[in-house]
Amino acid sequence: MVDYKAGQFLTVTTPPKILYNPVPPYPRAARELGLEGKTLLRVEILKDGRPGMIQVRKSCGHTILDEAAASAIKQWKFAPAQDGLIAVRSVVDLPIRFSLKSLG
Repeated sequence: MVDYKAGQFLTVTTPPKILYNPVPPYPRAARELGLEGKTLLRVEILKDGRPGMIQVRKSCGHTILDEAAASAIKQWKFAPAQDGLIAVRSVVDLPIRFSLKSLG
């Protein structure tokens, strides 16, 4: 993982960690239509551990699920990546899976 800052590259020695990740709500319309899938999101993790920019890197094929995944990530909290003892911005790819079997 590398963070670009002020014309130099910093090597991240400690990757970010997820501290709080509530399960994304399964959209009712998606459940009723039987939609399932895995969305891969590219997430910027800011120095304070909040998610910054979120992009759909690979759609599950259903916009409603992609949007639900991105919306859920906005609520997550992270321990930021660190270069030594300094918190740095980082970017990670996070998969979010929607499966009707997981609803019980």
